[in-house]
Amino acid sequence: MSEIAYWKNYEFISHEVNRAIECFYTYIELANLASENKSILDYFNETPNFWIIQRYSLHATFFIVLARIFDEDGDTLSIHKILKATLEYPEYFSK
Repeated sequence: MSEIAYWKNYEFISHEVNRAIECFYTYIELANLASENKSILDYFNETPNFWIIQRYSLHATFFIVLARIFDEDGDTLSIHKILKATLEYPEYFSK
């Protein structure tokens, strides 16, 4: 794997990890907002299906992204391939 390809793959996995983190914490924050502030809960209850779908979508996306990050299929780019390449090419970190 070339150094350019390695860093491109690293960036891809890094963005996937960030997506998972963003989905998780947004999901949690929506729940916390509703439980901590009655006016926000009342606002959410004006269109409950919208907020239920938003939370469900964040929850589902979180697990989909995690599955992509940790997929061990030979044809996918995953954290396993990045870690293996990191061990195989330590010279990419010599700068």
